Amino acid sequence: MVAPIQIGAGIEIGAGINVGAGAAPITGGTITYAEMNPPVVAGFQLQDATATVNGSVGFTINNGAATGVAISALTAENQTFFNNQGTGFYAASFGAGSTYPTSTVEITSIPSTTGGTLIFFFDPGLTYPATFNYPFTIA
Repeated sequence: MVAPIQIGAGIEIGAGINVGAGAAPITGGTITYAEMNPPVVAGFQLQDATATVNGSVGFTINNGAATGVAISALTAENQTFFNNQGTGFYAASFGAGSTYPTSTVEITSIPSTTGGTLIFFFDPGLTYPATFNYPFTIA
């Protein structure tokens, strides 16, 4: 028989230490072309009706007053990730060849864990036109 471990008075357990199995880490936050529910259409998934779609590589936002993006085919992992993350401002990084490798995005609508659309806006303070290539990682 293995004796149970007892924690007595004066002993502290610090942050980051799990007792028992612990919860699985929440993963996700990387958006691919497939999650844009292709084909990507300017004025549909992209608020900017004048945007240039660069196939499965990415797109160029031309109108800095229309920086919204709707992503409606998230993986289950990403649905859970963004549902847990919530709305607000987040750091984002973009694929190779993007005008800005990193920027701030504002998530304004999150999907439920069973589906829905993630809506975010690129920083309107960036200089446009600006190209954003996949994958996007929002954390």
